[in-house]
Amino acid sequence: MRVSFAGAIVVAVSLMAVAVLAQQVQPVPGPGSGVVTVAGAVNVANTPSVNVANAPSVNAAQAGAWKVTLANTPAVVLTPPEFLRPHGRYDVVWASGQRESITVVQVGSGGWGGWAKVQTTNGRTRWINVAGAAAVEEVP
Repeated sequence: MRVSFAGAIVVAVSLMAVAVLAQQVQPVPGPGSGVVTVAGAVNVANTPSVNVANAPSVNAAQAGAWKVTLANTPAVVLTPPEFLRPHGRYDVVWASGQRESITVVQVGSGGWGGWAKVQTTNGRTRWINVAGAAAVEEVP
């Protein structure tokens, strides 16, 4: 009997909590609510008039071609990872998760970054940027 009475109280309190929490609360206009209803015309009085005298006319039109240059910029050379060596064999995991086995033919720098001329397992030769790989493992 006590268990069923306690269960009934828990159910009743739960239902009251759901009913109270389910009510939608709308902001009510009034002092301190941040919501104010304005009807009709609003007149803002006692505003001073501002008069700017002796203002020169300004011609702000672009004349001639624009030239933008950057001066004193240092030369930046991207080099390939130091562990790459010609004729080395590597398993590469790209950022997409794709795995690839390569043999390095030539290592270079400049242009679009540190690059390596490689030969894939199917005999094709191509140039890759090894810095874009998620993992590189040397294969003995």
